This record gives sequence, C-alpha cells and structure tokens, in this order.
Amino acid sequence: MGTVDFFEPDPVVPDQEPDEQERDPRSGPAFDELPAIAPINALMATNEHVAIVLSSVRVFSDGVELLVERRMRRSGMTRADFRDLTEERRIRSDSDAHASRLRYGVLLADGERLAGSTPWFREVEGTTVSPEQHSLATTGQSGGGSDNRYEHRDDLWLHPLPPAGPLELVTQWPLAGIGETHFEMDANLLLDLVPRVRPLWDD
Repeated sequence: MGTVDFFEPDPVVPDQEPDEQERDPRSGPAFDELPAIAPINALMATNEHVAIVLSSVRVFSDGVELLVERRMRRSGMTRADFRDLTEERRIRSDSDAHASRLRYGVLLADGERLAGSTPWFREVEGTTVSPEQHSLATTGQSGGGSDNRYEHRDDLWLHPLPPAGPLELVTQWPLAGIGETHFEMDANLLLDLVPRVRPLWDD
C-alpha cells in the first residue's frame, strides 16, 4: 500500500532585509561617536545611607550624557527597608509612593526646566517634543550589590546641546531622605568640548 503525505510542505518564506532605522536623537547618544569627557564630577547629596554622585559628563555633537551613581549602604536599616530602597519598590500606583520616587531634572541657562523621562517619552504636558526642542531622557540603568551595599547608575541624555551659561542638574529622592538638590556646571565648558568629539567611522 502506497503512502501519501498527510502534511503539505511548509511554504517558502523569502528572506526580507529590514530597513535600517534612522537614529532618533532624543533617544540617546550617537553610537558612532567618541565623546569628549568633561572634567566634572560631584557629590550631589549624601546622608547616612545614600550618596548621589555625578560621576561623569560626556559631550557628543548633539547632546550631553550625564552619568549619575547612587551608592547605598544598609548601615543599620532592616533588610526589608534596604531592599525597598535598592529595588525601588516605591514606584506604585498610590500617590504617596509616587511622590517619594527618585527624580532628575535640568535647568537651562534660558530658564527652561526639563524633567527626566523614559527614552521613548514623546509628550510633555500634552505637547509633542520635537527633535529641535530640549528633552531629558533616562537612556540606561544598571546596578548590583549585596544585602549590605548596592550601587546603581542612571544614564541621562540631554538633547540637543544646552545653551551657553549655567546648567543645573537637579535631583530629589524623598524615600531615601534626599531633598531637592542642585548642582551647577558651566555649559560653556561643555560647548567648548564639541570640536573634540570624533566619529568612529569616516563614512
């Protein structure tokens, strides 16, 4: 008795080469640039359990990347409270927990105020943020540690380049006992570094 194939052969799906997506400059620094490093770092805020440090400022051709570290130590806290601090379980739907969250912002020399957002955030107070407008995005986060010490890094991307004059980085973290704190730097120093930015490829 002859056999008959029960299943039809799978259809042949042609390979499709996806289009290369253009970079959205609001979403983060250029991948193909070697930034210039500004000689700026600062201890922004500290208490018994937390230190917030601006560890590095990197200048790109169309923006500035601010690297902020949070170093946390248990130092007598209960393990549960320390875990809440390091895992940021404070971000819940109730308003009290939301108000105690970690926040970043910048104040530009022209008086414009920017609050940090996720990289794909496109609305600020109901207005679409165009590539020409200034925006501040959290583009990366990393962390690690133990039950007693923990370090977390937040990468903030300010686009486009700030206007000349004072530039203030603002942070607050009520859950950790950190009130509103300002650190002022000179945007002129950052703008002077732009000619030192180098492309990784010539094309």
